Amino acid sequence: PALPVLPLLARQDERESLVRLLARGRSTRLTGAAGSGRTRLLDLVAEDCSDLAPDGVVRLNGFGRTSGDLLYDLFHAVYSAPLHRPDRDELLTYVREIGAVVVVDDLEFGGGGLDELLRATPECAFLLGAT
Repeated sequence: PALPVLPLLARQDERESLVRLLARGRSTRLTGAAGSGRTRLLDLVAEDCSDLAPDGVVRLNGFGRTSGDLLYDLFHAVYSAPLHRPDRDELLTYVREIGAVVVVDDLEFGGGGLDELLRATPECAFLLGAT
């Protein structure tokens, strides 16, 4: 049987703060060890942000993915083009137009890769979950 969904204890202030940042178009990173409730908090914030952006909320998994992989994942999540894999320049043109709250859990990169992802998607607000 499915386990009941338990409430997230003592995280309401953090949840509201993250929603406020995303509503202002700010990207932010949420860190926490395995078992700390990070993914559950990301789920709740994603629900709260469902009406903030024209392209809605896009959930991506960053585990084992590069910034380029995430750009393609974002493209395929927003555009209905299952058999189309645009070249790099075309991809950047498409993702530049996306306006979404993008929630990425288990992000494994930072630095230059993260800068590339954020620069390529100026109309998106990111909530990045990492250990």
